[in-house]
Amino acid sequence: MRSAPGYGNSSPMETVQAVLVGALFEDWPTVLELGSRGISLLNRTSGRVSLAGVMNVAARALISTNAEAAAVLQGTARRRLATGTVNATRSARGELVPLTGNIGQITRELHARGEAMDDDQAIAYALDAIAKAQVTM
Repeated sequence: MRSAPGYGNSSPMETVQAVLVGALFEDWPTVLELGSRGISLLNRTSGRVSLAGVMNVAARALISTNAEAAAVLQGTARRRLATGTVNATRSARGELVPLTGNIGQITRELHARGEAMDDDQAIAYALDAIAKAQVTM
């Protein structure tokens, strides 16, 4: 993906598409690299729905290196969409399983922390979490 024509000069929507393709192939380093660029571009172009999507995909890419940051990032994405979501995860068979007990409470608290961030805080948090994860990948 990195050798594609125009890499580095892509439009916000091309960057979003590249992030989604990276996620499809579970290429998390590429997702983080392009996600960082996409978040910066979409913040400037007011693409709230696409921004929330990139933040969610970036959160998935962060799970293995920083699960706490991933949950906060999900909260920032939720705020951008301003819709209700379910605190759940998927089982190995793809079934939605509610998060309960301590893990459910912790996840709700981290989501709330992300939801409480304004746009500038959310962007700064996302870019910082991605940059830290890229160092460890």
